[in-house]
Amino acid sequence: MDDAYELARVRDLKHLPHPERKISAETMEFFGVKGEVSQETGDLRALFYPYTDEDGSVTGYKKRVLPKQFSVLGKSKSLFGRDKVHGDNFILVVEGEQDVLACREMMRVLKPDTRPYNVVSIPNGANEEGTLDATTKKELEWLAKFKKVVLILDNDGPGKATARSIAEYLSSSTDVRTATLPLKDSAAMWEAGREKEWASCINSARKYEDDCITSGDSDWDELEKPLVAGTRYSFLPKTCDKMHGFRSGEMTSWIAEANVGKSSILRQMMYEDLIAHPDEHIGGFFLEEQKKKTKQSVLAYHCGVPLNKYRANPSIGDPERKRDVRENLFPRLHLYEFRTKDNGRVVLDDEHILRKITFMVRALGCKRIYFDHLSFVVGAMDTKDERRSIDVFLTKLARSVEELDYCLNIISHIKRGEREQARTDPKQKYPYWDILGMHDARGSGAIAQLSHNMIAVEKQVLDPNQENTRGNIRTRVLRAREWGFTGLGDVLTFDDEGKFKPVVIEEFS
Repeated sequence: MDDAYELARVRDLKHLPHPERKISAETMEFFGVKGEVSQETGDLRALFYPYTDEDGSVTGYKKRVLPKQFSVLGKSKSLFGRDKVHGDNFILVVEGEQDVLACREMMRVLKPDTRPYNVVSIPNGANEEGTLDATTKKELEWLAKFKKVVLILDNDGPGKATARSIAEYLSSSTDVRTATLPLKDSAAMWEAGREKEWASCINSARKYEDDCITSGDSDWDELEKPLVAGTRYSFLPKTCDKMHGFRSGEMTSWIAEANVGKSSILRQMMYEDLIAHPDEHIGGFFLEEQKKKTKQSVLAYHCGVPLNKYRANPSIGDPERKRDVRENLFPRLHLYEFRTKDNGRVVLDDEHILRKITFMVRALGCKRIYFDHLSFVVGAMDTKDERRSIDVFLTKLARSVEELDYCLNIISHIKRGEREQARTDPKQKYPYWDILGMHDARGSGAIAQLSHNMIAVEKQVLDPNQENTRGNIRTRVLRAREWGFTGLGDVLTFDDEGKFKPVVIEEFS
């Protein structure tokens, strides 16, 4: 059955009421909506909403087989209801044809002696991205001629996104307002008998303001609030001085080469968080070690025992201290443990990690997340461009910490090559310090660009011919976006309990 035959058949149909949705035959006739009944039951089975060109001639129909199966006959290249619009003073824009019909019914009840408002519907509904179809885009220029446009799209994600897209275009030309309904849409308001509330929502519709652009005189009270100092850690006093602590809403990147102690630094910070904030939950992604080792580190810290000795003999340590960990610390510690597929491949990607972080923050209440390390995730991705993958992942993380308001500490490895060559130079004098800069972060400049703070962990290099070649380490603040203070932080060594402690030593030339 071709469209020409079907269009001719539709023109012969009658304007039938739709009692189930409280739409009268008069309203159907006003908008030219035709109805088709079932030959078996005599019940209304389909509606045909007419679409017209600029001179009001019908170009096609949108067919709706009840309850909600749509197709198009002919062409629908306008706003539904446009041919019934009068004047250019005021117009309502809704999301569906049924809403247009319901709006007219409500206006007839509210003001029976007054000509109803102009009301039109976008032809193809809304979507989550707020992307406008070609017809709606074309008709925006026509809508812009009205003195006031009130958008009453569906009260859901797609409706709000699409209303925002329409408002962004129209707001430079006319007075655009957005109305928020307590129910899903105008049709639902009419069917629930809440036409007075519907009218109130229109009257109180707010003038559209781009949420990305605000006036300089807004949020004055916020300007009077001082920058909040962040969490401080006992073994990083100078580092915390430069940064004024570690704050929520910020991502701090730690760079260092392998086996320097950066994972131990994060574990000790995590332990101090658990002690200093007895009501807070902490999240950890220690991807290079089993969660058993991470939990043993907390036990070792609390019992005052070096981790390697505790792991060799877990029976050591005060039983009361262990019980305290089990009852008061572990219930607030949430560790991620990755899974592998049957073929042994690691199942990791940036979206997976972000979902787990979001769960930790929103569902578990974690305000601090420790992530060790970036290269592990990127290495597990199926990607041919490591630099691009790091850029994308860090962009998402930076947005996440600000939107969810948590503190993130993340570790990244550094580039090798020149530093290894320097150590083999026979003229090299020992001991000396590896000195790191922002450019040393492995894989991407995004690490330096997107991090709110950036800290290098530098190694004291001793003569490799010595019996013990483990020297001290030190922190260097490379970036502190809020305060701007950079430079050397703390020199650290291990104490008898296996914890880092700051020490004062003479710098090596």
